[in-house]
This record gives sequence, C-alpha cells and structure tokens, in this order.
Amino acid sequence: MPDRVDLLPGEIRRRLETRAFGRRIYYLPEVDSTNRLAVDLARAGEAHGSLVVADHQTGGRGRRQRRWESPPGRNLLFSLILRPEESAWEVLALTLAFSMGNARALSEIVSKEVGVKWPNDVEVEGKKIAGTLSEGSSRGGRTTFLVVGTGVNVNVRIDELAVEFRDRSCSCYTLTGREWDRSDVLARILLYLERSYDEFLREGFGSMAGRYKKMLRILGKRVRFERRGEVTWGTVLDVGSDGGLVVDTPDGRLTLYEEEVGAVREEAQ
Repeated sequence: MPDRVDLLPGEIRRRLETRAFGRRIYYLPEVDSTNRLAVDLARAGEAHGSLVVADHQTGGRGRRQRRWESPPGRNLLFSLILRPEESAWEVLALTLAFSMGNARALSEIVSKEVGVKWPNDVEVEGKKIAGTLSEGSSRGGRTTFLVVGTGVNVNVRIDELAVEFRDRSCSCYTLTGREWDRSDVLARILLYLERSYDEFLREGFGSMAGRYKKMLRILGKRVRFERRGEVTWGTVLDVGSDGGLVVDTPDGRLTLYEEEVGAVREEAQ
C-alpha cells in the first residue's frame, strides 16, 4: 500500500465542487463492503448525498455477486446514499445515468474516449475501468433510499490483479502512465455524478438515452445473454427511456432489464 493516504475526508472536502454529494464523509481504511455499510447508515436515517469511502474492501462485489478485485490503497471504492423520492421502477435507470457520469469524468481524466457497457460498467478500449452497483429500499412503490456503489481502477497495475481480470481491465495509471491523487479523481467523479443525478430527477432517463446510446459499445452489435435460464443471442437495437436494452432476437424483439438477465457479451463477428 502507498505510504501516503490520499483519501482522508479533509483532502476530499477541500476539492469538492458538489452541492450535496460527499458533504458528509465516512472514511475507513478497510471495510467488507462500502455498499453494505452505506445501506446500514441509510436505514438508520443518514442524509442524502452522504459518502462512504474505503482504501480496501474485503468483500467487494459487483453485479450478481461477482467479486470486485482491488488491491489496498490503489483504487476508488465508494458508495453514495441517495433519497430520490421517485418510484422504485423509475430509479432502475439511475445506474445507467451514473455510468454516464463516471464515463464523462474519466474521459477528462485519461484524455481518451470512454464508453459504457450496459447496464453498469465503464470501459476504455474494450477494457473495464469502473463499475456501479445499485441497491436500495422501497415502501408502497416509492423509494425510501438508494445506495449506489462505485469502483474505479485508479492506480492499480494490471499485474496486481488476479490473472482472470488482467486481460479485460485497465486503470487511469495504465492509460496515462502516471500516478493519480485519488481525492482529485473522486472529487471530479462526484461532480459529474451529481450533475447526472440532477438531470435524471429533473428530466428522467429518457432525456439522457440518446447520449447513453452514443457511448454504448454494443449498439448494433450481436450479443449473447442468459435470460430466465436460457442462453440466446440477438442484435442490440436501442436503449429505452426506462433503461431497458432492446435486442432483436430469433424469437422477436425483446427488452432486457438488469434484474432478469446475466452478462450481455458481444459475440465475435
């Protein structure tokens, strides 16, 4: 682990340009999962925009309980507590909006074109640099809170990752050849996430869908996916205003939703 800890709350706060995101910070050198802690805090009444950030996670996970690999002190591992006051269904597309925010911030940082992989990953040159995991609670069809966890590869060297991740991962360091202050990167990302969140609440994902499609690497591509226990394939046609992925399959046109499908993988042409 680097000698200098660059994620202390004071360092983060003095770089922030946000209105609400990150104005209250819970920093931990190590935690099992920032999302797990953020969910506990949200249930206890923690305010909108509160941030949980850690140097290391012992039980980090991604979509469908997949492991999130991150050596100590190298990357960004954080979760935000949100209280959007929207219906539970409308909030599903917020993961896509946050992926856009991550991609826009990282594009500025690495000075490269950054794309999104439906529903929750961010990629550069076909390799994953960030991912998002959303979970929350609702009552009577209304969201009581939402926790959005994000992992960003910042200073990790690829040989520090497990072998199975090396050929499909990248980091700010590998793309630019320099070390980054993680508080700087976090403050930049939080600003773009807050902008994406504000637009999402103000106008809905429908206003963002066109821009999302331009960033979607698999648009027009043939993909394979598992749905309801069956593996099938199709061509990606569109992303709906609710965040669903529209795919043309041999059995007709389908709209896929995050909670019902496994990994959507591009097929070799």
